[in-house]
Amino acid sequence: MNSLLQFLGPHSLLGRYGYLGIFSIIFLESMGLPLPGETTLVVASGLTASGTFHPLSVWATAVAAATTGDNIAYVIGKKGGRPLVLHHGGRVGITHERLNHAERIMARRGWLVVFLARFFPLLRQLNGLAAGTTGMHWRTFLLANASGAIVWAGLWTYLGDWLGAHLRVIPWAFHHVGLLAVILLPVIGILAILGCDTRCNFSPHIPRAVKIRVPVRARMSEVASRSG
Repeated sequence: MNSLLQFLGPHSLLGRYGYLGIFSIIFLESMGLPLPGETTLVVASGLTASGTFHPLSVWATAVAAATTGDNIAYVIGKKGGRPLVLHHGGRVGITHERLNHAERIMARRGWLVVFLARFFPLLRQLNGLAAGTTGMHWRTFLLANASGAIVWAGLWTYLGDWLGAHLRVIPWAFHHVGLLAVILLPVIGILAILGCDTRCNFSPHIPRAVKIRVPVRARMSEVASRSG
């Protein structure tokens, strides 16, 4: 936890701006910028164990940022269309191929893609833009997007909070599991070797069947003498 706090200390974005930093990163990623929104959410949730943030506040900030950013991106895609998105999106990695891919997925599954989009990097970045350019109804998008943001933020906030609380337990467990493996593996190996030697030494010897070959002429003469 101490190393994590040093990494995100007072000179970092989260250290300086707190919840505003969380909101800004997730908000801008939702509008199409290639930023680590999900990583920010997990790290901020991990810092709740030290009292830096509160889990419910982190969750609410992430939901608000994701929903707001996606809806603004939806309006941009709806009003500006593909030409505007591609003209300015190239500066932040939104290419013609990536937008086409997102639009194809959006056209096939609709609201389900919007709901699950936050769990996939490409769709998380282009979710609102693609929904706007494909002409999805705003109420459908809003409901699916808000529901997905609630589930996404809740899941990662819970996992990040759990990880932050057990950060000291995990290295301890790995250390003791490794120590146990160092002790048990040689013992298991010795027992396996002894078991193999015991089976090899005390296994009963079964001789192979001996084939006795009788000449053909001898058989014929024996048959003739019996018949006679």
